[in-house]
Amino acid sequence: MATEYKETLRQKGMLFTKEVKEVPAEKTLSVKKGLARKAVTEQVFDYGDAIADNAKMISLLMSTVKRIYEALPDDTKDNIADKEMIESMINIFDNTQTLADVQYAKEGDEMVKRIFNRQAQVGNIVKGIIKG
Repeated sequence: MATEYKETLRQKGMLFTKEVKEVPAEKTLSVKKGLARKAVTEQVFDYGDAIADNAKMISLLMSTVKRIYEALPDDTKDNIADKEMIESMINIFDNTQTLADVQYAKEGDEMVKRIFNRQAQVGNIVKGIIKG
């Protein structure tokens, strides 16, 4: 652990003495982030897995948005300012096979549970380091 030195003045009667104490250094946020990143890569997943999980989460989010949009009544859809952009994006997404599509077809909900379990592990690591 890093240390720093703290100067204090001590008064004893009319006499002042300067005292230097060695104290543990307070970790800066950037040091804590570095520690959290290291712990995550050692305990949860490497950067490649993190990127793959994020891609799958985006795909799952797009699927959710699509289902919500399709459930809207037509008169509500007609009043959405970006209706054409949303529908174009949904059409492109429908014609794109993603990593999540492939894995979900093979593993089902287990893939989703694994992704969220890893995200929970990351959250717990970060919470412990940032508070500590």
